[in-house]
Amino acid sequence: MPKSKTSIGLGRALVKAHKKGGKFVTPDGFRHASDLPDGRDFGRLNLHSVTEQTSLNEFLDTAALAEKDFIQEMSNITIVNPDTSSGLLTDEELSALSLIQEENKEILCIPRRPHWNLLHMTKEKIDANEKEAFLKWRRNIARVQEAKTINLTPFEKNLEIWRQLWRVIERSDVIVQIIDGRNPLLFRCHDLEKYVKEVDDRKVNILLLNKADYMTESERKCWCEYFDAKKMKIVFFSALQEGKRPPEDIECTNSENVAENNCLNQKNSPDILSREQLIQFFKQILSEIPKIDDHVPTVGLVGYPNVGKSSTLNALLMTKRASVSATPGKTKHFQTFLIDNDLCLCDCPGLVFPNFVSTKAEMVINGILPIDQLTEWKMPVTLISF
Repeated sequence: MPKSKTSIGLGRALVKAHKKGGKFVTPDGFRHASDLPDGRDFGRLNLHSVTEQTSLNEFLDTAALAEKDFIQEMSNITIVNPDTSSGLLTDEELSALSLIQEENKEILCIPRRPHWNLLHMTKEKIDANEKEAFLKWRRNIARVQEAKTINLTPFEKNLEIWRQLWRVIERSDVIVQIIDGRNPLLFRCHDLEKYVKEVDDRKVNILLLNKADYMTESERKCWCEYFDAKKMKIVFFSALQEGKRPPEDIECTNSENVAENNCLNQKNSPDILSREQLIQFFKQILSEIPKIDDHVPTVGLVGYPNVGKSSTLNALLMTKRASVSATPGKTKHFQTFLIDNDLCLCDCPGLVFPNFVSTKAEMVINGILPIDQLTEWKMPVTLISF
């Protein structure tokens, strides 16, 4: 039987949406989760996460950032066979990759915001300096990638989203990296911690290992010992468990009876903190550091997409004020939420940081990259099979 003329397949819907330059609508009338409105119009900020680009689109995007025009030349083009890579690295390749990372760790970093001063610089000058610095950052990473003939993990290429990170770091007294407790080393960004100290040495870095309910107590103790040796403060939390707590159970909790947990001069604890304990933990840390500015003490929440930042924020606020989605990259702009006069939370959009270590397949499996944008499935499937 021939198909109805009124029916439309998924492939045709995608092509049609692309030609019209609009948002993709599925045949049953639903839009993509990342396109759903969150109550505010931030389209003017161009906060669209960009981690995946073809070589041509990346070239044109860099050209646009440099405000230059180029003539297309069809020369020196190499066609890569996708079947040549299984997505698995040998021990020799892993060792070589680690050596390359160590040699180029100063280049493989997050972009820095140039020095700025509103009293002596115009907004246009600040904007131009940021674009120039960001363009230099992208070119440096591209040179390393070409010189070493390696592939980098996809990372955020939209300047506007990095600007959100800069503002969150500058605004916050404590920067909390929310990472997936099942694979902390993959989601931790060492250079972010370094940049926080560059902005202001009084700022404090903390790791929040979310999804800790998937970890055993012995595993949590091992991670405590590991990060104690690294002199890094960590805390365990489960946004999922806290989100399921009955409202009456939360209301009956007396914050004064919450035991004091990890402070800056104490060893890390393997206990999974409740909402009240985590808030108390933040306030303890804030009370132990010098006050930076005359403002409400602020904790900035930063991390990869889909690690549970918005869910953690909702658990702390006891309400779904932050938009949550199974699609990575739902939060598109930083938001502030006042807990009380002694604590403000600042939520940053999810960022994929540049990294040499992980393969794209690992990032898809770990939820960093959305599976609905997956165009090559052999590498993730092969990695899961082995």
